[in-house]
Amino acid sequence: AGHRSATWGLGVVASRALTGRAPFAANTVGHYIDMLSRSRPEPPSSLVDLPTRLDKVLACALAIDPAQRFQNATDFATAFAQALVPEDSGTYLCAATLPPRRAQHD
Repeated sequence: AGHRSATWGLGVVASRALTGRAPFAANTVGHYIDMLSRSRPEPPSSLVDLPTRLDKVLACALAIDPAQRFQNATDFATAFAQALVPEDSGTYLCAATLPPRRAQHD
């Protein structure tokens, strides 16, 4: 576990809140585990009226490989907020391409 597991959980909660259904659904525990390790959820904009920019953010948060997820909740929240701004370019960076964070000094 770690920060990237937490951002995955935030992605699940956000997806459920926005679409009314869990991003991963299965009939058995085995099928559920298989889905989590191999599949990508359906883009939320294909289920409800949402900006497609949000699909990219949630796909990053729900990436199978933790190294591809947002580094922390702040990065996820920033990208999520940017996706809701109509003028945004639609370019979102996953954790693997974000620059390292600088240490903050008091």
